[in-house]
Amino acid sequence: MKSRRNSQRISALSVALVLAGVGMTACGSDEPGADPVDSAVTSTVDEASDETGAGEDGDETGAGEDGEESGVEPRVVSAEEGVAARGRQAQFGAVSDGRVGAEAASADSTMVADECGVYEPTQEDIDAANAESEALAAELDRFGIVYERSTDDFGYVMITYDYEDVVAQSVVDSYWSVRYPAEPIPQEELDAVRANNDVIAAALDDAGVAYTRTTDDSGWESIEYDYEDPAAQAAVDAAWLVIYPPEPPSPEVLAQQDEYNTELMAAFDAAGIQYQLVQDELGWAWVEWDYEDPAIGEQVAAVFDELYPPISVDPIIDCIAVDPLVEEVAVEEVAVEEVAVEEVAVEEVAVDPAEELTIEPAPIDRGFSDEQIAARDAEVAALAAGFEAAGVTAELVGESPWQTVVFDSANEASVAVVASVLAARG
Repeated sequence: MKSRRNSQRISALSVALVLAGVGMTACGSDEPGADPVDSAVTSTVDEASDETGAGEDGDETGAGEDGEESGVEPRVVSAEEGVAARGRQAQFGAVSDGRVGAEAASADSTMVADECGVYEPTQEDIDAANAESEALAAELDRFGIVYERSTDDFGYVMITYDYEDVVAQSVVDSYWSVRYPAEPIPQEELDAVRANNDVIAAALDDAGVAYTRTTDDSGWESIEYDYEDPAAQAAVDAAWLVIYPPEPPSPEVLAQQDEYNTELMAAFDAAGIQYQLVQDELGWAWVEWDYEDPAIGEQVAAVFDELYPPISVDPIIDCIAVDPLVEEVAVEEVAVEEVAVEEVAVEEVAVDPAEELTIEPAPIDRGFSDEQIAARDAEVAALAAGFEAAGVTAELVGESPWQTVVFDSANEASVAVVASVLAARG
């Protein structure tokens, strides 16, 4: 259930990100009739401004109502073509999060520096965690599960039990499911998913592609189809464009986009790289080049390395964690006498090429022997049957040999069921 739901959310989010992208990365276009080399803009930004975008006073023009950037006349494509082109360009970009230069370096360095700090929990953190640990210990006592209690150097209480004991794990899983029950999905979210699926299903129907619509226990509806079928994927991509139609960039994004493209085109001019400025009907603009040419690819990579150097933290040794509870110990340097190593002649053994080397595939390690798996499965079945007979709500979770039973541990009748399974071990 969860994986399907997340998959569909990620699909929608991916489309939304493509639609909202600034065009911060650049690539070549494989649209029909588009040749980034043949129609490339090879003049410098200043020269192009004089020819195509300069005003009466000869100044360069930025992004205006017609979408021109830095005076370079762009090739204009449709909004749908723009979305597709920007979606294909991710693998050729230099910046993934829209931040460039010092801004990105500063933000990421701060993040790394924060992660290099010393962990010092507050007493409130320790007390809250210990309260949950003690509650878990009380639950294990209630069901007769053996465990060990220990306290670490910070004061955290640790509850340890046999994690391979299927009955103990079922009790623990049930405890946490009651303490933190899964929240129901809001109805408006379920309705929105069904509405989106209606659009996707209609597109798949029009394309003659087979699919299935399923609904899980939470009410979440999913559409499954052959993800490797190009016709099916094209239909789904078109459906998402209907669900989330392309939108024009905001004025702030336009300014950032113009600044980035101008900088990139100037760098390409300086490096002698042929390129083309492309813009869609909504105002999104990006730079394309012949990404099928390895030589140009190396030049572009060099430009990106120059404009957006890799972020590093110096010195990295500062990030080594030091346990404050361990006292520093002076280590005396000891001189090591070099020992001469005598070379040993290795006799070569002739191998008959006619002899075939047979490699037996290694058996899959499931973590348990066949006997252990059989015993675990039997106890899972006994728990499920016992809960059903006692009127305790229960659900099988996972697959053998790691399957457990999550049950209503608040129902007092569940205690006797667990006790009977443990007693059967002898």
